[in-house]
This record gives sequence, C-alpha cells and structure tokens, in this order.
Amino acid sequence: MQALNSPTNRGGTQLIQQLVLFVLGTRKFGVDVSLVREIRGWQPVTEVPSSAPNILGVINLRGSIVGVYDLHARLGASRHSIGQSSVVIVIEHDGRSAGFLADAVSDIVSIGPDELKAPSETGSNIDTLLSAMLIRGPDIVSVLDLASLLPAVDQPQAA
Repeated sequence: MQALNSPTNRGGTQLIQQLVLFVLGTRKFGVDVSLVREIRGWQPVTEVPSSAPNILGVINLRGSIVGVYDLHARLGASRHSIGQSSVVIVIEHDGRSAGFLADAVSDIVSIGPDELKAPSETGSNIDTLLSAMLIRGPDIVSVLDLASLLPAVDQPQAA
C-alpha cells in the first residue's frame, strides 16, 4: 500500500481508497482492502514446532498452506485469547500470503488520499510496521505496512 502517494485515474483526479478496519485489544488498525484475500472466522491451526511466539500455526486454504500470525504478539504484546468474534484476515502481498488473527473486523471504509497522515514516531517497535495513520471520529487507526509484517520468502535468483 502506498499510503502517502495518492494514485490518480486517467482524468488526473485522485482516487478513493478502501481500508478494512479491525480491532486488536483497544486499538484499531487498517489494511488496504485490495490486499485482503478473505476474512475467515477462527478455525484451529496446525501448530509448527519451534516457531516464533507470534506464529500460531498454519491452515489449509483451498490447497494452499498459509501461516497464521498473532498480531498481538507481533506488535509486542502477549498472545491474546481467541474469542467468538476472533477472525483471521488472509492477505496477499507481492506473491506472499499470510493470515493475521484479529479480535474482530469493525468496518470497511472509503477514504480520500488526503486523509492518510504520516505515522508518528513514538520510539516503539510498532513504528516500523505502520505506513500511515487515519483519524476517524474519535479513533486513530494505524494503517499497517504489510511488507514489514509478512515473513521474508526466498525469491528465485536470476541466472
């Protein structure tokens, strides 16, 4: 997602972008809707031995194995309990797929390009995972930078 570089259409006018908003604890986060492959209710995962604390396991998504990550743990908090409203947001970015556990999806919103603000520098480990901030009523929504969140994958080397 290019949060601060607004795309334009052929007529030169700026396009509206859509974000999926979701909740983690008391905070709201967003991700570009075009990167969301699907939103699934929680299902048990197959655990991966000796994996990092933020990896919950893997799921079979129509024949593809997709890693499921606990965003609470990835963002520096302790693992969060899974509730009835918990969902897995499956995203695809640069040929990589991953599922992220969220407490709930709250909304899909359309935003104008001038609504996204540069993320504030707080000195926390979350700063590098944000691409922008959005003010929505009384809420401040942190827009996630998926390239920073997704695990690195080996890319074939050019000969």
